[in-house]
Amino acid sequence: MSRLTDLQAERNQSTKDSWVAAEMHRQIVSGLLAGTSQEASGKLCVLGAGNCNDLDLQQLLKAFSEVHLVDIDTQAVEHGLQRQEIPQNNSRIKLHGGIDLTGVWGKSERFTPQQPPSEQEAKELLQAIRDFEGPQLPAPFDCTASVCLLSQLIEGILLSVGEDHESF
Repeated sequence: MSRLTDLQAERNQSTKDSWVAAEMHRQIVSGLLAGTSQEASGKLCVLGAGNCNDLDLQQLLKAFSEVHLVDIDTQAVEHGLQRQEIPQNNSRIKLHGGIDLTGVWGKSERFTPQQPPSEQEAKELLQAIRDFEGPQLPAPFDCTASVCLLSQLIEGILLSVGEDHESF
């Protein structure tokens, strides 16, 4: 595990019991996602599913034939399934854990704002991001959503290079 992955696991651990606090947000997010479904045979992919505090999986299973949950923190998603009483062997829920959606998180973990990448290393990281084709998931999906992922991606860069770095 990298320090960035460890940090994300710590954050998921600290919010794993936020189910009640996230109720209104979960209703809105799940309602919007379910509303995109044209038919119950569609496939949904959720990037950054975490503890699934944002997702009413029962509602989503009524709208989609498959729900794919993608996160770097497998344990968080497993906890979310357990809290919602979804068996891990449910054939309609597909867990994709340990997935780095940037393709460079492991490469960038050695950098810090105090020891940022050189100009050449920064260029190589940016090129690696551009070249990254993403994880091998069983696409196509009828709907793909990112829940709380963008802030994590930005924070990973911030913690690796710092906000004053010219490439940030």
